Amino acid sequence: MNKNRLFSNASMSVLQVLVASGSLFFLYKILLNTIGVKQLGVWSVVMATSTLTQIANPGFGASTTKFVSKYLARGEEKTACRVIETSVVSLSALMAILLIVLYPIIKQILHLFIADDSLNAGLSILPYAFVTMWITFVSGVFQAGLDGYQRIDSKNLIIMTGTLIYVGSCALFSSLWGLVGVAFASILQSVWVLAITWIILKRRLPILPVLNYKWDRTLFKEILNYGVSFQFISITGMLSDPLTKVCLSKFGSLSDVAYYEMANRMVQQVRSVLATPGYILVPAIADLKEREDHKKIESLYLNSYNLIFSLSVASYTLLIIYLPVISKLWIGHIETAFVTFSALLSIGWFCNLLAIPSYYANLGTGEMRWNVIGHVSVAILNPILSFVLGWMFGGVGVVYGWVISIVVGNFMILLSYQKRNKIGFGKLIPLSGVASICLAVLSIVSIYGVLPRFSLTAPNANTVYWIVYSFLSVAIVISLWMHPARKQLFNVFVSKKISS
Repeated sequence: MNKNRLFSNASMSVLQVLVASGSLFFLYKILLNTIGVKQLGVWSVVMATSTLTQIANPGFGASTTKFVSKYLARGEEKTACRVIETSVVSLSALMAILLIVLYPIIKQILHLFIADDSLNAGLSILPYAFVTMWITFVSGVFQAGLDGYQRIDSKNLIIMTGTLIYVGSCALFSSLWGLVGVAFASILQSVWVLAITWIILKRRLPILPVLNYKWDRTLFKEILNYGVSFQFISITGMLSDPLTKVCLSKFGSLSDVAYYEMANRMVQQVRSVLATPGYILVPAIADLKEREDHKKIESLYLNSYNLIFSLSVASYTLLIIYLPVISKLWIGHIETAFVTFSALLSIGWFCNLLAIPSYYANLGTGEMRWNVIGHVSVAILNPILSFVLGWMFGGVGVVYGWVISIVVGNFMILLSYQKRNKIGFGKLIPLSGVASICLAVLSIVSIYGVLPRFSLTAPNANTVYWIVYSFLSVAIVISLWMHPARKQLFNVFVSKKISS
């Protein structure tokens, strides 16, 4: 991959996340005004339950990317085409059978976690959710084919347009048909993404047929062997979101599920913006690993860690101090559940971001063991802690359980990497990040500790609030811009040395 393609792919990935983040604001504001918070919670539970079917996906997406790239590098376009066809035929048939078998089972599961007065609404959209899932599975293979051509930028452009279509469709159909309109909009989005992805992929691979029906037994075995091993990590991640939402609906309420959904999507969008450039570490470290240049690997890792530390502290500090403002703009009032869930999730995903450099460094060096251990730990702790703490403290206890699971699992990955590579634990808080931490503590204490007390007696409290907000925001941005690793990592990002 040359540096121009690398930069284009990474830039479009970041832009896609930014578009998705902006769309979320309008989408949930529309849905709260049209279907209401309770119905939004029903939609969230149904979709989360439906995504459990992804557990049976044998990792064909990752396999398709790998083997399309492999055979294109060898100049074997016909074989690359057969890889895509074999994956499409296998996955579409497998998931169709699975969804048909699971449909009555999921219907019974919904009886357990959706209140009686909302159950009919949940059951009415379940077929739409299953159709959306099936189309998404098939579309994922074609998107993986584009990844194999190193056209991640094209894929992200398609996803961006699909997101905008979904927001527009929700605005129209939710006002006409309520919750069913939201479900119908999701089908429109998935059909659009599938069709346009196939068109663009066919321009790259003209021999790709309109109907994929050929199946190659040898390629199927090759794809399956790789995919199953890769899918193991993905499964642990897939389980977490549905389990958390199910526990929330059990120990909290459907409103809690809706506010959690909004908070989690918002916090994860921030994480995505910060984590996306981290993909650059995989080819960079893989290249340095082949050259056995361990000093440069350590330097690249530390520069990346130091920068992502300060970026994460600054970004999540800004998010946390602006949560009351976001809640007012998004929901219409300061919703305690939304603010609390968002703050807790910010802590959890901040710890996840700290593990990003070590996670991708492990991928680059091929040392996957601790990545797997970290994911498995999250998968084991999440249901246990969410159930126990949910039973003890209600909905907020469920979120506490999920956050603790994230922190423990990701710190296992981070600490194990630093121990193996003899990087002192004292570097977990870099010197360049001390100022960021101090500023974060000052900001949070000011907004949530000092200013609320001041506003009880001050007649011009709003003015003071915005002066403090402005001052803290500018201070955080300046401290981030002055970070010494910013220029170093940017130079690494565009350097020819990471071209492969």
